[in-house]
Amino acid sequence: MIARKLLLPVLLIAAAVRVWGLGFGLPYAGSRVDETAVAGPAVQFLSGSLRPPNFMYPTGLLYAVAILYVVWFAINRPFGTYTSLAAFAESRRQSLAPFFYVSRGLSAAMGTLTVWWVFAICRRVFDETATPLPAPA
Repeated sequence: MIARKLLLPVLLIAAAVRVWGLGFGLPYAGSRVDETAVAGPAVQFLSGSLRPPNFMYPTGLLYAVAILYVVWFAINRPFGTYTSLAAFAESRRQSLAPFFYVSRGLSAAMGTLTVWWVFAICRRVFDETATPLPAPA
């Protein structure tokens, strides 16, 4: 029962720790080495070419980031930020920040969900007595 009560605070801390560094190194593209290798192919997918340039990174991640780019475009389109999906893709030449924030946000969300998944798996495999938390008095 204690573990279940602690789950929400632990999830909030996990999310806060992951969100804390979302803006690190921006606007510089080389601050995190792998980001351009993920963002580049994901942007290329927006032009209609769905073939990944290489298989160094999971293609599911590249497709998920590309889908989130389309969602980001759809959210911003009513505000006149981007006139078309092609204009959104070309906006990376002025600023990489939106592209990096989207992929970093996905990574932060999946990292936070991993904490919950590990908790759920451990609850199925072990019982409450396996936790290192002290028993209630």
